[in-house]
Amino acid sequence: MSELNVSGRIWVDSFPGWSWYRDDGTAWTKWGHFNEFTEPDQSIFGWINQGSATLSTTYGPSVLATPAPGGAGENINMRVQTLPTTPYNLLAAFVPQLDPFDSTSCGMVLRESSTGKVIFFRLLFDTTSAITKSDIVFSVDKYTSPTVFSANYATVSAGFLKGSVIWFNIFDDGINITWSYSNDGQNYIDITTQSRTDFLLGGPDQIGFAINSNTTSGGATMTLLSWN
Repeated sequence: MSELNVSGRIWVDSFPGWSWYRDDGTAWTKWGHFNEFTEPDQSIFGWINQGSATLSTTYGPSVLATPAPGGAGENINMRVQTLPTTPYNLLAAFVPQLDPFDSTSCGMVLRESSTGKVIFFRLLFDTTSAITKSDIVFSVDKYTSPTVFSANYATVSAGFLKGSVIWFNIFDDGINITWSYSNDGQNYIDITTQSRTDFLLGGPDQIGFAINSNTTSGGATMTLLSWN
């Protein structure tokens, strides 16, 4: 590290680590955790079923938000881009803000543009699932359209989440797709692996991030910090 006595200066190592450091004028001290973020480029995304949702990039991150809808029901608001060439790993780091009403949610989507079908990988406030004593879950769900739920691949409790930032990962090797999550951005747990043509029969050709309020009682907000 360089010389001291420049109070407020931040130092980050040349390799991703857990902490960054702050010069307090006397010594370098650890100051919060550090993860490498890649700012989302919104010029490569487009809306699918925008509805009343809004997107703001005023303060750096991409903030996707929707108020409680006029009528309850499924209504996924999406920002999507063309899918990368397989194989790919796509990571998203985000901060969720879900009103505590069934079933507000936010996360990542895969979409087949020719049919409009969607697979929604999401953090979901859910008081009706079979997960015992849990009202916050990770869920991978199939939709025949942004407003019509079809079926569920997998649901697991997310009640252990302690930090504000959540990482989602979608890995597509050209044959199968694996959906994973992380609470620290370094260690991932797989939720499910499925054939990429199981529900999206022609395979997905778009990927993105999305929110769904699905209730007249509350809205959903997703602050996307990193997309790479």
